[in-house]
Amino acid sequence: MIWQPNTNGTNTVEIIPDTVAYSNCTFDLSDVEGFNNTYIKEFREKGNGTTVPLVIQLINSHLVYHGGVAIPFTTLQCKACTYDFDSTKPPPFRVQELTRKLLLAINYADISVDVHGAV
Repeated sequence: MIWQPNTNGTNTVEIIPDTVAYSNCTFDLSDVEGFNNTYIKEFREKGNGTTVPLVIQLINSHLVYHGGVAIPFTTLQCKACTYDFDSTKPPPFRVQELTRKLLLAINYADISVDVHGAV
């Protein structure tokens, strides 16, 4: 969680969730528009112009990426997952790091990719 002073002038603290978890689903890493329409976009925008870290946790899910832009995660954690990647052009750095981790992993079903600070 990210704690920050509330912007409405009170002395309360606003909690911005920095982790979102999905399980037993197909998660399209390139569906930025669909992902941005979720409540997470609202919370990320409350960072008042600062980058709010976003950790995506996938459990027993199928991760798909078929090129283009990718959801701007800072950490992607996959547990018991499967993958379907296909791209005709070099993917963004986040996806390159994910692919690198997959290629180097002994147990590719369980990986964690941290790209904090990367574009």
